[in-house]
Amino acid sequence: MGTLYHFRRLPDAQCIFPIHLFTDNALDMKQHPLRTASLAFLLALATAVMTPAQAQVGIAGGLNFNQLDAISATSANANLDNSTGYHIGVFYDLGLGPIAVRPGLFYREVGTYEFSDLQQDIDLNAIEIPVDLRWRVLPLPLVKPYLLAGPVLTFPQSNTEGFEGTESVNLNADIGAGVEITLPGVGFTLMPELRYGIATSSFLEDDFEVGGVEVNPQDNPRLNAIMLRLNVRF
Repeated sequence: MGTLYHFRRLPDAQCIFPIHLFTDNALDMKQHPLRTASLAFLLALATAVMTPAQAQVGIAGGLNFNQLDAISATSANANLDNSTGYHIGVFYDLGLGPIAVRPGLFYREVGTYEFSDLQQDIDLNAIEIPVDLRWRVLPLPLVKPYLLAGPVLTFPQSNTEGFEGTESVNLNADIGAGVEITLPGVGFTLMPELRYGIATSSFLEDDFEVGGVEVNPQDNPRLNAIMLRLNVRF
Protein backbone atom coordinates (compact mmCIF):
# COMPACT_ATOMS: atom_id res chain seq x y z
CA MET A 1 0.00 0.00 0.00
CA GLY A 2 1.09 3.56 -0.67
CA THR A 3 1.68 6.03 2.13
CA LEU A 4 -1.18 8.41 2.88
CA TYR A 5 -0.09 12.01 3.60
CA HIS A 6 -2.22 14.50 5.46
CA PHE A 7 -1.85 18.26 4.98
CA ARG A 8 -3.20 20.83 7.43
CA ARG A 9 -4.01 24.35 6.25
CA LEU A 10 -2.63 27.15 8.42
CA PRO A 11 -5.18 29.62 9.82
CA ASP A 12 -5.55 32.80 7.82
CA ALA A 13 -4.31 34.92 10.74
CA GLN A 14 -0.93 33.19 10.62
CA CYS A 15 -0.57 33.94 6.93
CA ILE A 16 -1.45 37.60 7.37
CA PHE A 17 0.91 38.21 10.32
CA PRO A 18 4.19 38.50 8.35
CA ILE A 19 2.64 41.03 5.96
CA HIS A 20 1.37 43.05 8.90
CA LEU A 21 4.81 42.96 10.51
CA PHE A 22 6.49 44.12 7.31
CA THR A 23 3.99 46.98 6.98
CA ASP A 24 4.66 48.14 10.55
CA ASN A 25 8.40 48.11 9.94
CA ALA A 26 8.01 50.12 6.75
CA LEU A 27 5.93 52.74 8.56
CA ASP A 28 8.48 52.83 11.40
CA MET A 29 11.43 53.40 9.03
CA LYS A 30 11.57 57.15 9.44
CA GLN A 31 11.32 57.03 13.24
CA HIS A 32 14.21 54.54 13.52
CA PRO A 33 16.56 55.07 10.53
CA LEU A 34 19.62 53.69 12.33
CA ARG A 35 17.80 50.46 13.22
CA THR A 36 16.54 50.09 9.64
CA ALA A 37 19.99 50.78 8.20
CA SER A 38 21.60 48.30 10.56
CA LEU A 39 19.12 45.56 9.59
CA ALA A 40 19.68 46.22 5.89
CA PHE A 41 23.46 46.11 6.37
CA LEU A 42 23.25 42.85 8.32
CA LEU A 43 21.11 41.35 5.56
CA ALA A 44 23.67 42.31 2.93
CA LEU A 45 26.44 41.01 5.17
CA ALA A 46 24.68 37.69 5.77
CA THR A 47 24.18 37.25 2.02
CA ALA A 48 27.87 37.88 1.40
CA VAL A 49 29.00 35.52 4.18
CA MET A 50 27.08 32.62 2.62
CA THR A 51 29.25 32.88 -0.50
CA PRO A 52 32.45 30.81 -0.23
CA ALA A 53 35.21 33.31 -1.00
CA GLN A 54 37.97 35.34 0.60
CA ALA A 55 36.46 38.06 2.82
CA GLN A 56 37.87 40.68 5.17
CA VAL A 57 36.45 43.42 7.38
CA GLY A 58 37.66 46.97 7.73
CA ILE A 59 37.05 50.55 8.80
CA ALA A 60 36.86 53.64 6.61
CA GLY A 61 36.54 57.40 6.84
CA GLY A 62 37.12 60.57 4.91
CA LEU A 63 35.85 63.91 3.68
CA ASN A 64 32.81 64.67 1.54
CA PHE A 65 32.40 67.89 -0.43
CA ASN A 66 28.62 68.06 -0.61
CA GLN A 67 26.54 69.68 -3.33
CA LEU A 68 22.97 70.16 -2.10
CA ASP A 69 20.69 72.40 -4.17
CA ALA A 70 19.63 75.72 -2.69
CA ILE A 71 16.03 76.03 -1.48
CA SER A 72 13.93 78.61 -3.26
CA ALA A 73 10.36 79.10 -2.02
CA THR A 74 7.86 81.93 -1.68
CA SER A 75 8.02 81.74 2.12
CA ALA A 76 11.78 81.31 2.59
CA ASN A 77 15.12 80.73 0.87
CA ALA A 78 18.15 78.80 2.06
CA ASN A 79 21.66 77.87 0.99
CA LEU A 80 23.84 75.00 2.17
CA ASP A 81 26.53 76.21 4.58
CA ASN A 82 29.43 74.12 5.95
CA SER A 83 29.15 71.86 2.91
CA THR A 84 32.45 70.12 3.65
CA GLY A 85 31.59 67.21 5.92
CA TYR A 86 32.97 63.86 6.92
CA HIS A 87 31.95 60.21 6.91
CA ILE A 88 33.02 57.20 8.96
CA GLY A 89 31.98 53.57 8.99
CA VAL A 90 32.73 49.88 8.63
CA PHE A 91 32.71 47.53 5.64
CA TYR A 92 32.95 43.88 4.63
CA ASP A 93 35.07 43.15 1.55
CA LEU A 94 34.23 39.91 -0.24
CA GLY A 95 36.80 38.95 -2.88
CA LEU A 96 35.60 37.00 -5.92
CA GLY A 97 38.71 36.84 -8.08
CA PRO A 98 39.22 40.12 -9.97
CA ILE A 99 35.83 41.36 -8.66
CA ALA A 100 34.93 42.18 -5.06
CA VAL A 101 31.61 43.00 -3.38
CA ARG A 102 31.85 45.43 -0.48
CA PRO A 103 28.77 46.34 1.62
CA GLY A 104 29.25 48.98 4.31
CA LEU A 105 27.52 51.00 7.01
CA PHE A 106 28.42 54.70 7.30
CA TYR A 107 27.51 57.87 9.17
CA ARG A 108 27.76 61.00 7.01
CA GLU A 109 27.75 64.67 8.00
CA VAL A 110 26.07 66.64 5.21
CA GLY A 111 26.00 70.31 6.26
CA THR A 112 23.70 73.10 7.41
CA TYR A 113 20.84 74.78 5.57
CA GLU A 114 20.86 78.46 6.53
CA PHE A 115 17.39 80.04 6.39
CA SER A 116 18.41 83.69 6.74
CA ASP A 117 14.83 84.93 6.28
CA LEU A 118 13.66 82.84 9.23
CA GLN A 119 16.88 83.19 11.26
CA GLN A 120 17.15 79.44 11.70
CA ASP A 121 19.64 76.78 10.64
CA ILE A 122 18.89 73.13 9.84
CA ASP A 123 21.66 70.58 10.40
CA LEU A 124 21.61 67.59 8.03
CA ASN A 125 23.28 64.18 8.16
CA ALA A 126 22.59 60.66 6.91
CA ILE A 127 23.06 56.96 7.54
CA GLU A 128 24.25 55.21 4.37
CA ILE A 129 24.61 51.62 3.18
CA PRO A 130 26.79 51.46 0.06
CA VAL A 131 27.23 48.18 -1.81
CA ASP A 132 30.34 48.63 -3.94
CA LEU A 133 31.35 46.41 -6.83
CA ARG A 134 35.12 46.66 -7.36
CA TRP A 135 36.99 45.63 -10.51
CA ARG A 136 40.76 45.22 -10.27
CA VAL A 137 42.16 46.61 -13.51
CA LEU A 138 45.86 45.87 -12.94
CA PRO A 139 46.63 43.06 -10.43
CA LEU A 140 50.20 43.91 -9.41
CA PRO A 141 51.84 42.23 -6.39
CA LEU A 142 51.73 45.17 -3.93
CA VAL A 143 49.57 47.78 -5.68
CA LYS A 144 46.23 46.95 -7.32
CA PRO A 145 44.26 49.81 -8.95
CA TYR A 146 40.50 49.30 -9.25
CA LEU A 147 37.27 50.92 -10.41
CA LEU A 148 34.09 50.87 -8.35
CA ALA A 149 30.36 51.45 -8.76
CA GLY A 150 27.26 50.52 -6.86
CA PRO A 151 23.99 51.57 -5.22
CA VAL A 152 23.78 53.48 -1.94
CA LEU A 153 20.80 53.23 0.39
CA THR A 154 20.60 56.60 2.17
CA PHE A 155 18.53 57.48 5.25
CA PRO A 156 18.46 61.33 5.50
CA GLN A 157 18.30 62.80 9.01
CA SER A 158 18.47 66.08 10.90
CA ASN A 159 19.78 66.87 14.37
CA THR A 160 17.70 70.05 14.55
CA GLU A 161 14.96 69.65 17.12
CA GLY A 162 11.45 69.80 15.69
CA PHE A 163 12.51 69.52 12.03
CA GLU A 164 11.00 66.54 10.19
CA GLY A 165 11.44 67.56 6.57
CA THR A 166 13.89 64.89 5.41
CA GLU A 167 12.82 62.00 3.22
CA SER A 168 12.62 58.54 4.79
CA VAL A 169 15.02 56.84 2.37
CA ASN A 170 16.84 57.53 -0.90
CA LEU A 171 18.40 55.15 -3.42
CA ASN A 172 21.52 56.78 -4.85
CA ALA A 173 24.70 55.61 -6.59
CA ASP A 174 28.48 55.94 -6.21
CA ILE A 175 31.20 55.66 -8.82
CA GLY A 176 34.93 56.04 -8.35
CA ALA A 177 38.42 54.63 -8.39
CA GLY A 178 40.93 53.49 -5.84
CA VAL A 179 44.02 51.43 -5.23
CA GLU A 180 44.86 48.55 -2.89
CA ILE A 181 48.23 49.05 -1.20
CA THR A 182 49.51 45.94 0.57
CA LEU A 183 52.03 46.64 3.32
CA PRO A 184 54.27 43.58 3.85
CA GLY A 185 54.55 42.48 7.44
CA VAL A 186 51.93 44.94 8.72
CA GLY A 187 48.80 42.81 8.46
CA PHE A 188 46.42 45.26 6.81
CA THR A 189 45.78 46.88 3.43
CA LEU A 190 45.28 50.59 2.71
CA MET A 191 42.67 51.48 0.06
CA PRO A 192 42.50 55.23 -0.72
CA GLU A 193 39.61 56.19 -3.01
CA LEU A 194 38.13 59.08 -4.96
CA ARG A 195 34.33 58.75 -5.19
CA TYR A 196 31.45 60.70 -6.69
CA GLY A 197 27.97 60.32 -5.20
CA ILE A 198 25.03 60.74 -7.58
CA ALA A 199 21.59 61.51 -6.16
CA THR A 200 18.53 60.07 -7.87
CA SER A 201 15.87 61.66 -5.65
CA SER A 202 15.27 64.58 -3.29
CA PHE A 203 16.95 64.72 0.13
CA LEU A 204 14.01 66.70 1.54
CA GLU A 205 10.24 66.29 1.38
CA ASP A 206 8.08 68.32 -1.02
CA ASP A 207 6.89 70.56 1.83
CA PHE A 208 7.99 70.99 5.44
CA GLU A 209 8.00 73.49 8.29
CA VAL A 210 10.91 75.59 9.55
CA GLY A 211 10.26 77.64 12.67
CA GLY A 212 6.50 77.28 12.20
CA VAL A 213 6.64 78.51 8.58
CA GLU A 214 5.63 76.13 5.79
CA VAL A 215 8.25 75.84 3.06
CA ASN A 216 7.50 74.48 -0.43
CA PRO A 217 10.72 74.30 -2.48
CA GLN A 218 10.29 74.96 -6.17
CA ASP A 219 12.88 72.28 -6.99
CA ASN A 220 13.73 69.05 -5.23
CA PRO A 221 17.09 69.46 -3.43
CA ARG A 222 19.37 66.56 -4.39
CA LEU A 223 22.57 65.63 -2.60
CA ASN A 224 25.61 64.99 -4.81
CA ALA A 225 29.14 64.84 -3.47
CA ILE A 226 32.82 64.35 -4.20
CA MET A 227 34.36 62.11 -1.53
CA LEU A 228 37.88 61.26 -0.47
CA ARG A 229 37.92 58.02 1.51
CA LEU A 230 40.61 55.89 3.13
CA ASN A 231 39.70 52.25 3.75
CA VAL A 232 41.77 50.11 6.10
CA ARG A 233 41.17 46.40 5.52
CA PHE A 234 42.33 43.89 8.14
